[in-house]
Amino acid sequence: MTLLRHNLEYLTSIATTLAFAVLYGVLEYYWIITDRDVPFRYGHAPIFLGFQLYHIAIMLPILFLVGLAPFIDDWIGTSAIVEKRYTATLGFATTVFAVMLEDIVWFLCRLFNPLPLDSLGMKWIQPSDWTARWHYFVIPGGVIPTWYLFVSFFAVVVWVAVFKHWSSETVRGLRARLFASERSVRFS
Repeated sequence: MTLLRHNLEYLTSIATTLAFAVLYGVLEYYWIITDRDVPFRYGHAPIFLGFQLYHIAIMLPILFLVGLAPFIDDWIGTSAIVEKRYTATLGFATTVFAVMLEDIVWFLCRLFNPLPLDSLGMKWIQPSDWTARWHYFVIPGGVIPTWYLFVSFFAVVVWVAVFKHWSSETVRGLRARLFASERSVRFS
């Protein structure tokens, strides 16, 4: 039961966070950058590491809240500190991956269904785009930012470690209970 409960909680959190990232990427490309009445409108100088104010005030808090939901649940509940560490790490990895996914979705919108006002419409990420400003790998038709590779690797390693840990913990617990019940049957 523990394995199922933890894995469902983690998978639900990951799926919800990534779904929000996809929706936010579409929303950002088609609405936020074009609507003049939107607060924190695109077009201002980035505030921190290339993030606009609307990223910091809207997107990141929501991604962190959703991505860290299992950790928040564990912190409020009576979970052991080791479980809190796992869920905090899982939430951070999921949130960082979601930020990357949101960025990818924005560029997919530009590539496949660009706005008429987008001068780079029908183009993948270019070296001049903010997301590629640190380092990138050149591919036909554009570039892949290096941070995409680091984030993907980090998230996958964390996800595998967390799921592997809870799977092995549950198997050990089930074996211990099974052997304990066998001993009690033998001696009764």
